[in-house]
Amino acid sequence: MTVSLGHKEVPVTHLRKLTLDEIAGRNYTEGTTRVYLRIIEDLARYFHRSPDQLGPEHLREYTAHLFRDRKLSDNSVNQIVGALRFFFRKVLKRPWTGTKCPTQRRKSTCR
Repeated sequence: MTVSLGHKEVPVTHLRKLTLDEIAGRNYTEGTTRVYLRIIEDLARYFHRSPDQLGPEHLREYTAHLFRDRKLSDNSVNQIVGALRFFFRKVLKRPWTGTKCPTQRRKSTCR
């Protein structure tokens, strides 16, 4: 199965289909859909594992990586954390346990 995202067709895994279905049910824009999928893919690529195999300790490590290594701003990391929170809570139906994510200068939205 493939799905069209903008101008290109991409293969659809089970998790991607679940994510796309959940996003479609919320009527998110095409831009938000692309960003959320990219963020989830980046997380999986960083750990070389499917995102459904990751837990709270991985999220804390990834958030620290975003600040420390990628030198992203608080706002950028907060947007990424928001997309990951959506994925874990709405798609995987897991409680959000990212309560102790590292922060740079001020509180992030890991709650």
